[in-house]
Amino acid sequence: MKLEVNDELVVRARDLIVPLDARSAEEVLKAALRAGIEALEERGEKLVDTQVERGKRLYGAEAYPAAVEAFQEAWRMDSSSADTAFLLGLAWERNENVDGAIGAYEQCLRLSPEHDKALKRIAISLHKAQRYEGAVAAYDRALDREPGASALISNRADCLRMLGMNEDCLDDYGWVLSRQPHDLVANVGKATALNALRRFDEAVPHWEIVVELSPGDEIAKAGLELARGWHMEQDRRLSPERQLQRDRDERCIQWNHRGRKVICDNPLCTGRFPDALAALEAMKALKIEVEGD
Repeated sequence: MKLEVNDELVVRARDLIVPLDARSAEEVLKAALRAGIEALEERGEKLVDTQVERGKRLYGAEAYPAAVEAFQEAWRMDSSSADTAFLLGLAWERNENVDGAIGAYEQCLRLSPEHDKALKRIAISLHKAQRYEGAVAAYDRALDREPGASALISNRADCLRMLGMNEDCLDDYGWVLSRQPHDLVANVGKATALNALRRFDEAVPHWEIVVELSPGDEIAKAGLELARGWHMEQDRRLSPERQLQRDRDERCIQWNHRGRKVICDNPLCTGRFPDALAALEAMKALKIEVEGD
């Protein structure tokens, strides 16, 4: 910032000047310099505050691209403010720039590691970016600060499920449902995980709740039909072809539970319930599904 001589600096310097027999010229010069630096710092703080307030007004008016520019300018002026970095992250989110938001929240947490709001927002942003491992770690940190936050627990369960850790996500879904039995997201997540684990008898009641809450959801209807169908058939004697199919499903589930990244394209494993139902119907049509009875 260019140093300009103005009335404020002149007054400060004048007040500091005393007879040279009391102070050396060097001391007077240092004192005047300190006064000038203080004035510049105060002026800079005012400019930063002005940009931050401008960004807030633009954000409130839903002018999100302009809000990003205002917060970026404030950050360029003062990169030591965790709150400015957090506001920039919010504006990036509203601009649907998830990577920009994550970067801003990382800067905020670098400056203020226990910033509660930033811990939540970075977890949600990592979740949106499908960076599930990082999101799980971020949700863990956020929940350390706010234990019992149902939305965060449910989100962490979703990330675990997307990582193929179907067994591990059940506790989180169960915790949410013990307090909110008709939570739609938690019921969908738990039912999907139970289907993937072939625990169809446990999945049925959750699918029933989902269909009741969202009667037009065809995927939920397909999930319920699939769980009911497999549950009813579990004690029947199967053909060799169908036994091989189930054996393959079981191996895929075990691999996913151990955290392997390769996920089978089998419809059951990937949650494509309509495709799985179509396959079942085709097998029934060919009469290769059940022997005896």
